[in-house]
Amino acid sequence: MITIHVVNRTPLAKDEEVAAAVAAIQRQVNEHLAPSWGVGGTLVPVLGGAAPPDKAWIISLLDTSDQPGDIGYHQDTDQPNGMVGVKTCLDDKASWTACLSHEVMELIVDPWAQLGYQVGEAMYSLEICDPVEGQPYSIDNVLVENFVLPSWFRAGSAGPWDYQKQLSAPLSLLKGGYCQIANVGDFNQKNGERVRASKLVPQKLSRRLRRLARKSQGT
Repeated sequence: MITIHVVNRTPLAKDEEVAAAVAAIQRQVNEHLAPSWGVGGTLVPVLGGAAPPDKAWIISLLDTSDQPGDIGYHQDTDQPNGMVGVKTCLDDKASWTACLSHEVMELIVDPWAQLGYQVGEAMYSLEICDPVEGQPYSIDNVLVENFVLPSWFRAGSAGPWDYQKQLSAPLSLLKGGYCQIANVGDFNQKNGERVRASKLVPQKLSRRLRRLARKSQGT
């Protein structure tokens, strides 16, 4: 089970506000994210100047973002972690609690910031809040971020495509939304010494054929 420590390192967010936000986002993770994506986690508020445990996965609440232009982010260094700039959010007229929700959910779904979905010849980064950013909803009077569902990544799929049912089609974006896409189509196949002959050529309707494996490489 993933455990994320939310560390309050700014006087701009009172400890009681952080505790309330963490409780609301925990409800979102348990009641909305986990049933939709099949993954969950436990959030632990770290308040009053306390320090998180060594090697903990953390999201820090800071005065201002340490990355110019970013109100928040999640990343993988020695372990998954994230940051929310509370003043940076306020200056951008964004909710810091929704930003925290955004980073928590994306860290849970893709802790190592390396997953994606192939759609045709494009690879979409697994950032579930980006396409619907800026359209939060409320849990216990705390604003939390909307997020897309797995169906969003399947062209031609039936909706809904996001938790709040605001999108009109898969792969579409709300007004403030965005997504990261890379071109694919040049996958190579690397073979072990005793790979079965049937695996040397992609079969019709196979995942390998969809990924357009064009070359074979020995080990």
